[in-house]
Amino acid sequence: MKIAEKCLAVLLAASLLLSLSGCFPSRADELYHLPEISDTYRNLHEAVDDVLREGAEYSSPASGSHRQAVQLEDLDGDGIQEAVAFFRMYGGGESMAVCVFQASEETEYTEVARITGEGTGFDKVTYADIDGDGFREILIGWQMSAELKLLKVYSLPAYQPAAVLSANYSDFLVGDFTGDGIDDVGAVRMNPGASGGEAELYTMTEDGEVVSSRAVLSTSAEALTRLRRTELLRGDKGFLTESVYASGGVITDIFAWRNDALVNLSVSEDTGNSDETARNYAVYATDLNSDGIVEVPHPVPMTVQSESTVYYRLDWTAYGVYGQAAQVMTTYHNYTDGWYLELDPSWDEFVTVRRADSVTGERSVIFSVADEKGNVLYDYLVIYTLSGDNREERAALAGRFELHTEGGTVYAAQLLASSPGYGAQLTEQDVQDSFHIIYSDWETGEN
Repeated sequence: MKIAEKCLAVLLAASLLLSLSGCFPSRADELYHLPEISDTYRNLHEAVDDVLREGAEYSSPASGSHRQAVQLEDLDGDGIQEAVAFFRMYGGGESMAVCVFQASEETEYTEVARITGEGTGFDKVTYADIDGDGFREILIGWQMSAELKLLKVYSLPAYQPAAVLSANYSDFLVGDFTGDGIDDVGAVRMNPGASGGEAELYTMTEDGEVVSSRAVLSTSAEALTRLRRTELLRGDKGFLTESVYASGGVITDIFAWRNDALVNLSVSEDTGNSDETARNYAVYATDLNSDGIVEVPHPVPMTVQSESTVYYRLDWTAYGVYGQAAQVMTTYHNYTDGWYLELDPSWDEFVTVRRADSVTGERSVIFSVADEKGNVLYDYLVIYTLSGDNREERAALAGRFELHTEGGTVYAAQLLASSPGYGAQLTEQDVQDSFHIIYSDWETGEN
């Protein structure tokens, strides 16, 4: 839907709501008078239509945080948003175009710059001031073919586009990774048809020269799945990649700026892999405690109570710029039911779980304590996931207490331990504080 049409639809809906609530106009003919579209959006609509009449169609970026065909961004820092529009052109010449429209006096949009190029589409776009001049550059990922993507960074001094950086990539992000207060560009490239790859960090000097530094990914990284920014221990900045490993597992590579170079903090010089962050269990790194540091999970098998099922606890670890590691939290993550529980690290080797799903609409996870030989000594806690029509009644059964309600699901718990030992000292508040819903954690480092 075009911008003007969206605006018109919103205004029309607002008009109808006012009429239904009793706020009637004083004249009958005013009841049928549609609201006016603002001059700003009417003018932008006309300016964009001029490009469409050249023989063009909208071509939205396929990935990233900026996926609209027409995007409003303040590029020059004057507080007035420019419009950046993405098109596929027909009729000969270069096939793709990015048009920049500037608003004069906040109302009249005119095209002030056009970036053209070849390709099959736009993969990704973002904006960042990488040279520190107060004017944001446009970072465009051009989809050249099914296998090749090309990143180009365009500076727009006086709205005269100039490509200051060009590099092929699998994914890219921006952030101040060198600590100088200016955004840098990080690009990751996987080896085509093979495992491994490299990360490259691009910085810009005061005189406008682009300088880059490279570091390798784990040699067994098969396909890039995630790229995101993270803080490190002691406040340094970095980014991490997560890749398919061993055809189903995950391996994490952590990159940071150290001694004026990009380094892979987690890779082993002996093996060429980030051995400490490799796991066959497909669970991704996340910022569990919302401190800005993305913790990496280390799955550890629990004592097996059933011959057919192995459950894992997750030891979550944060890393520093010199590779130092600190365990932040231990959890049991139940991805099937969408929740996790913090565990006491001092008892993590003795805690084990099993499932009990015999009641329709009720799934249970039972926490137990096992001895050093793996024998289950006693059960101490049950977490219930209730989704049946009688879920509220099931949550209120004797001994149970409610933890959380999410949509049509109620989560409840019951304390079982009655003799001295781990679990007997737990209170309902302890369980409530340790219980968390698993929400989508998809901050990828994109602007």
